[in-house]
Amino acid sequence: MSIINLRFFSSIEEAEQAKVMTLFYLLKGKVNISIQNESFIMEKQDIIVLNKSQRYKISGNHVIMARIEINERDYLKLTSSQMHKIRCNTMKNKYDNFDRLRKLLDSLINASFEENYEKLFFEKYAYDLLALLSTDFTEYIIRLTGEENRKDQIENYIKMNYQNNISLVDVSEYFGLTPQYFSKYFKETFKVSFLKYLNEVKIESAHEDLLNTDHTIIKIALDNGFPNVTSFTKAFVQKYKEKPSDYRIKKSDKSYHEEKFALKEDVQQYLQNKDIEISDCIHKVCIENLEVQALNPYWKNICNLGNLSKLLNGDLRNQVEILKRELGFEFARLILDKVSFDSDVFNFYEEEKVFDFLLELQFKQIIVIDFRTYHQIDGFIKYFKKLISHCINRYGIDNVKRWEYELFFDTVFTKEKACSYRKFANELNILFTELKLHKHVYGPGFLMDENGENLKEFLKYNKDMEMISISIAPYSLTNSDSDIFLNRITDAHYISHQYQLAKSICDENNIQKLVVSAWKNMLVENHYINDSSYRAANIMKNILHGYYDLPTLPIDHPLDLMLDNHKENNMLSGLPGILTRQGVKKPSFYAYKFLNKLDRNFVYKDEYCLVTNDTNNYFEIVCHNCKELNYMFYCNENNGFDIHLLSQYFEDTEELTFSFKIPDVENGTYFIKSRYINDEHGSALSKWIQMNFEDSSFFGPDEMQYLKSVSQPSINGKKVTAINGILEFTFTLQPNEIRHIHIIHLN
Repeated sequence: MSIINLRFFSSIEEAEQAKVMTLFYLLKGKVNISIQNESFIMEKQDIIVLNKSQRYKISGNHVIMARIEINERDYLKLTSSQMHKIRCNTMKNKYDNFDRLRKLLDSLINASFEENYEKLFFEKYAYDLLALLSTDFTEYIIRLTGEENRKDQIENYIKMNYQNNISLVDVSEYFGLTPQYFSKYFKETFKVSFLKYLNEVKIESAHEDLLNTDHTIIKIALDNGFPNVTSFTKAFVQKYKEKPSDYRIKKSDKSYHEEKFALKEDVQQYLQNKDIEISDCIHKVCIENLEVQALNPYWKNICNLGNLSKLLNGDLRNQVEILKRELGFEFARLILDKVSFDSDVFNFYEEEKVFDFLLELQFKQIIVIDFRTYHQIDGFIKYFKKLISHCINRYGIDNVKRWEYELFFDTVFTKEKACSYRKFANELNILFTELKLHKHVYGPGFLMDENGENLKEFLKYNKDMEMISISIAPYSLTNSDSDIFLNRITDAHYISHQYQLAKSICDENNIQKLVVSAWKNMLVENHYINDSSYRAANIMKNILHGYYDLPTLPIDHPLDLMLDNHKENNMLSGLPGILTRQGVKKPSFYAYKFLNKLDRNFVYKDEYCLVTNDTNNYFEIVCHNCKELNYMFYCNENNGFDIHLLSQYFEDTEELTFSFKIPDVENGTYFIKSRYINDEHGSALSKWIQMNFEDSSFFGPDEMQYLKSVSQPSINGKKVTAINGILEFTFTLQPNEIRHIHIIHLN
């Protein structure tokens, strides 16, 4: 049996509950579809996935509709039986990965008309389809109650193992329960006996095999956990009131096969008319003219430094100095974390040490007040007013006026929460007015949900906010009565999409300023891929993509020292900082270093590079060859991965050649100097692997100095000649390489 069942329709009229996970792909015409309480009009190339048990109504005539039903058992095995649902609706969302899905569906459909398709390319594309759905369109369900979790686990275990003729004893042992207790628990939870539930699962699967394969009755019986044909027939007759063989003859759909091949010509005509992209792995950059504007280095506006008290640590302060000195961040965003306000006489010793340190480095400051921590603590407002008054006296009001204040509250807002937030924000604003700072607190700095409903709810009761802050991550969280839904976002441009959604909501509420206060670029924070050159390429890619839209994009934790290290014996820990705990510069550090080498004038930007200049004869360029993560990475994201197999976690490992053509330059010789980082050159992770130290116990000062010395960019250069006022040159980037190019006119 194939893992999927593909059918075509020229007309469709259905109103029912989805029996299995089902994908509809419209190739021609228009179709009306309603799901739960939402209605949509499907047009050409629209895709929607229904999860099992979703109620839907669909109707359309004179169309070409492909319907794909997905085998639940095989899909659960592919996704490691995690609780999830698919979120895929091109009429509701506009993600870049929909194009990948369409191309894959087109290949699958084309293969379905080939002879023996089930045994070769069709099966390949079928598994590719499931892999793409499981990585790019899956929303994981986090149960809020342990009982719901256990129920889900039992249900999934049965669905994945029923073919093995499992018994109540087998399942109870797997979950560490006695058969007697498990039997009672199962009946109370599922409202049916274990045996009846198991037989229902077997019969449902056998029923699908009976209709969608040409397997013999005995094979279907054995494949679905029945010991023999007799027991299968008995169970089947009990449900469908006739023998499997008679039922198959009665339900056989000869008309469907006739319709499929009647539609063959139309389907293939549709596929032939689609544009076919041919990638030659050459990226051409042709700058039309050299009209320039001032560069906006928005990536260095904010540096997140975490809790204030941690900045008393000498090692952390040394690394903060490196961030300021070499990367030039403007604002230090730090979180107040004092929680004791018992005395009327406050000691600001810790705060002074931190503020003195930051001001000495010429940081402006963003003071973050955690609403959840402070809004109900007696004495906080009094403490905070005295703290700011103390800072005005110590540093001068002009310095303190340059500071900003964020009231952070990462939650799902209700009316009660939003009103409590407004009340506390107003107390802080009154304080600022009394101190003549002419400031207003902003916030709430939370993570956006998929449709921005949380922000809309917040702004219903906080319309007087002058500025809004949000966090951005490649996932969103929504909740219902008993579940939290974690929706992983693999859309390549998720940052801009989330920001633009928030911006449109702010515009509707006449709020002009919107900033990103924190950016996480992975679902988990402890993953060795953070130490690789991929992280550097990913940072550069997202900064380039957000150049026109974003005012800020600060990574959430720029230093590993800010976080607890769960791999104490390892020199590299997989944490998201750009410096290791020992001060080794990761490839991601050089993403910022390269960006900060850019000249003052912006000349050109595209998906892969940004070009600047000082005059028409001197240029600075940054570029990357960031690769997309594949399903193998996402399937292992929460479990860690083998650092020796890094290259297997990407969609491809192709080099990328850049071909540049710059006009309006002086003729003559130019020197092109390149600095670059990839997995072979300058990567701390690659060097660590090559050194073959299992942990840092044997790592002395000499070894540390060596690792730091080799974790630097490689440098090379070449000369090129400009002729007729045009400078042309090429260079090639390895997978996940970042590069800085300095072009100097010699004569």
